[in-house]
Amino acid sequence: MKRVTITPRKKRVRKKTPRKPKSTKIYTFKCNNSSILKELLGNYGFKEEVTDKCVDFSAWDTYKAPNCSSSIQFIDRKYINPIDNKRSFYDIIKQYGLQDNIPITYPNVNDINDSMLDIERLYFLKYIHGSGGKAVYPVKCMSDIHNIVKGPLDNYLLQEEVPNMYLHNGCKTTMRNYVVLCDSGVYLYKEGYVYIYTKPYNRDNLDMEIHNDVFNIKYDYLSRQSYYKKIFPQLCKICSDLLNPYLKTIPCYNQYIILGIDFIIDNNYKPYIIEINGFPNLGKAGHIEVKQKMLQDFITMYVLPKVTGCKPKKGQWMKV
Repeated sequence: MKRVTITPRKKRVRKKTPRKPKSTKIYTFKCNNSSILKELLGNYGFKEEVTDKCVDFSAWDTYKAPNCSSSIQFIDRKYINPIDNKRSFYDIIKQYGLQDNIPITYPNVNDINDSMLDIERLYFLKYIHGSGGKAVYPVKCMSDIHNIVKGPLDNYLLQEEVPNMYLHNGCKTTMRNYVVLCDSGVYLYKEGYVYIYTKPYNRDNLDMEIHNDVFNIKYDYLSRQSYYKKIFPQLCKICSDLLNPYLKTIPCYNQYIILGIDFIIDNNYKPYIIEINGFPNLGKAGHIEVKQKMLQDFITMYVLPKVTGCKPKKGQWMKV
């Protein structure tokens, strides 16, 4: 009988499909607007670019620096200056019929005389180009104004004190909120912080430490205030009614801005806009913890999705 030799079959070896290497792209940025944002971007692996190369993302204020080339950048100053300037901002408020959301305003101090002012009331003289609460003076009459401003009054406006103003344990208090304008809409940050003045409020005393002293105040989280849940829906509506129409007039593809909006409330918990800061201080001053969390949420809500294409994580940002 013939022996049959069986040759074992060779195992088929599947060719492994080479895996695509993970992206090693390093994203670049430039930032002269916020020391906090600069640190956070570094923590997310962004590299600060020191040459003139185009960067992936920038927070670059051109006010005291030449422009930088960036794929994603600030909305141009020419579109932000009108809301940063107190007089042109008042014109925008009037245009949208939102005068009820700001204190009674006299946009041109040159048009005012003592017969138009009530000595029993308090007014605030404001430099129209001022920001961060600076160049704001409590006054009662024209002589008070002329004692402060020795020259022309062309660059000043006057606002009445908010009637029936809310006091925190007898002291004045205001609040800071943050808003992002970008090509996907208007976003209000749910957390903010309050300034609580340390001297008891007195309408008849024009001492700056009572009314507008940014150096002698305490800070606290806005969300910890007893009135937070009552005012936040109103803040959303005011920001929406004001900034959504304004955003429609701005070319903002791959452009954004973080605004600082200051509010004050009355005893009925009605908020009034004091001012909008087009380029607020986002450095290590004020309530640093709020700024850090807000900017971190800004990175996950806006920067990373724009630069890397990942899904946005809004954190405490809320579209209004």
